[in-house]
Amino acid sequence: MKDVESQMQELKQEIEETQHSDKESEKTLEWKRRGMHQVVDESVNIMKRWLNERRRVKLAHLEQKKQKLQQHTNFLCGTESAMKTALQELESVVFLQDCKKVLHSLEAQSHVTFTESAPPALLEFPAVERPANSCFQVNDNLLKEIRKEFVKHLKISDVGCSSLKSLYGCIPSLDAKSAHPRIVISEDLRTATRTDNAEPYPEHPDRFVSWHQVSAESFSSGRHYWEVDVSLRHYYWVGVAFNSMARKGKCGKLGRNPESWCVEKLNKRYFVWHDDEGTTFSVPGNPERIGFLLDCEGGELTCFGDSRLLYVFRGNFTDPVKPVMGFGFGRGSMRFCECCDFV
Repeated sequence: MKDVESQMQELKQEIEETQHSDKESEKTLEWKRRGMHQVVDESVNIMKRWLNERRRVKLAHLEQKKQKLQQHTNFLCGTESAMKTALQELESVVFLQDCKKVLHSLEAQSHVTFTESAPPALLEFPAVERPANSCFQVNDNLLKEIRKEFVKHLKISDVGCSSLKSLYGCIPSLDAKSAHPRIVISEDLRTATRTDNAEPYPEHPDRFVSWHQVSAESFSSGRHYWEVDVSLRHYYWVGVAFNSMARKGKCGKLGRNPESWCVEKLNKRYFVWHDDEGTTFSVPGNPERIGFLLDCEGGELTCFGDSRLLYVFRGNFTDPVKPVMGFGFGRGSMRFCECCDFV
């Protein structure tokens, strides 16, 4: 009996010790939990301070960049205004220089005569001393006709490109009836864009079928200058063609027949094509605009790249001739642009 009581006493004592030990363990775990929370909170606060400081430094840096860009923008605006003023003055100087060249050329050509009234008489001013600017208050159309009269007796290479643009510049209108089904024409009839999907165009005798091409209005007399923005294309061909040019097959590509002439660019190589004969030629830089001066009576098609003379075709252009754009592989558009906005 005593043994049983002794065992009961020992078991009771062991239970009390176990309960005490569990309470101590709970206290220890709670202490560790609070310690871990404190470490986490401190770490989070440190990260927040670091992120806030980083954001402050970044914002300060961006603000400095913004101020510098604003200063640069203001500088460019001022420069643009000054350049526009200088270009206006330069145009007057170029006009005088062209007139000087013309006069020298006319002095060397004693057979030259002027139709109707003689241009020199139109430039007579009173003998009173007047500011130079007043000399340019003559009617613009009158000056243009005088310059045309001078220029028609000269070679194109003797005339500045700016004068050709001002005298003969035009913006041809694209003919939607000629566009290949994968070419989309803009509403203003100036931009052509090659697409991946065929447009539901109706059939028409003028429509190009085998090659991605589109033509514009035709010219049959006089001189005409236009420019094509080719900056978005790596593979293209631009030029002129008679309306009789084929619309299908190999001979339906611009320059691959006797009825068309063109400049072609493939990657960084340039070619001139006529009657299926191509010739490579060197082009300085990478022109963003290809210009053409068509002289119908003179039988010349002069090609320019960013206002630099590239090549001269000679042929019979008395029949109606149409400007044509052609698209090789790859996306991108081409556009007839205003000659006067070339920079």
